Amino acid sequence: SMADRLAKVPMNDSLTPYYDFTVALVRLRCGHAAEAEELLNQQRGRIGSWLAIARRSVRILANHAMGNHEQALKFLENAESIAERENPQAASVAGAFWHDRMIALQLLEEARELVKR
Repeated sequence: SMADRLAKVPMNDSLTPYYDFTVALVRLRCGHAAEAEELLNQQRGRIGSWLAIARRSVRILANHAMGNHEQALKFLENAESIAERENPQAASVAGAFWHDRMIALQLLEEARELVKR
């Protein structure tokens, strides 16, 4: 699988948080929610606010898939709090981390729609 191939790629330590996020997202999309949650439960390396939102969004989706709705709601509240603090409406889409912002907001919207049904 793609996740297995990613596991064999050599890592740069500064990219470890992105690597973990990518592998967790692939595992989630392949139906392995528990593996995604387990991988993101450990934090390796420093992460910025937008990657934190993206990671929490994957954890929301994973917990929802596993039937842990209360935990999913807690992660949703936390991710929304971080997003509100970052104030994406006031921030320019341009900038060094524009891709992190776009990914985070898209995943957060997906998680919000799923959890609040």
